[in-house]
Amino acid sequence: MYVVLCAAHHSLNDDIARLSIPENQQTKWAVVNYACLSSPKADYLFSMHADMVRRMRHARRDTGFADWHSLKTFAPIFSGGVDIVWPYLPSKRRGTTGSSSLYAALTLLQMGFDKILTVGLRLDGRYEAFRPAWHHVYNHNEFGFADRVVFAGQGSAPWL
Repeated sequence: MYVVLCAAHHSLNDDIARLSIPENQQTKWAVVNYACLSSPKADYLFSMHADMVRRMRHARRDTGFADWHSLKTFAPIFSGGVDIVWPYLPSKRRGTTGSSSLYAALTLLQMGFDKILTVGLRLDGRYEAFRPAWHHVYNHNEFGFADRVVFAGQGSAPWL
């Protein structure tokens, strides 16, 4: 099964429009943080900011999305509104905490998804600090990362 992983870069909607998913391919949708406000679909919400999960879910509701109630929320620690606590592993080997998007990608791999298509993800500008962790995970192929994560957004991973 595929999963589309939506991050909150302003290119998200353009990246989604460019997606090419086979018609018969089962697909789930995962959103990271406030990408929940613009992604057309959402089955899962991931955040390293457990204290903000309830606000993000309610923001999706207030934006008019009917799926906000069935959204399964993930965070590495418990806080109100978090449905599933999934540890962020193996962060000690990486030497950096990474990002909510990286947490989502690694968790989705551990959940057994065959392919993760990232959209709305950029690792430049203010997000450049997260680049080393992504680069490490890709180079060491943690959880099959290099084989199963596809950077589907235009220009989303020029550093790989």
